[in-house]
Amino acid sequence: MTKFDRPSLRILRSDLEELLATFNTSKHGITFDLGGCTYSDGEATFKLKVIKNGAKTRKQEDTERFASLEGLDLTKIANLSGDDYSLTEFRPKASKRPWLITKLKTGQLFTIDTETAKRHFSIKDNVFST
Repeated sequence: MTKFDRPSLRILRSDLEELLATFNTSKHGITFDLGGCTYSDGEATFKLKVIKNGAKTRKQEDTERFASLEGLDLTKIANLSGDDYSLTEFRPKASKRPWLITKLKTGQLFTIDTETAKRHFSIKDNVFST
């Protein structure tokens, strides 16, 4: 291999996944997540996340923090158009519709804005909602 290209990196990725699978993760209470790869002709960089079992992810921490700031209840189930939904995730880079909700029957994800999230998932009952 004289330079990196997509097909050779796919093979390398599968070899890395096999190698990581042989590591005794239970001894350390961790799991691995081999992420994306960037490369040039002579260098490749793979993102490797090491996750402590039972620890909250950055997404979970962000969601809890922003829900608290906005006065939202993450355990609340809202009924919208006859279907039940739960507040799932906050996406800080999505400025207009940063909240993800999950339709409980199907698991489908939908985006909503902060005002809609406050209207349906507020800790305090909104007496003005219809």
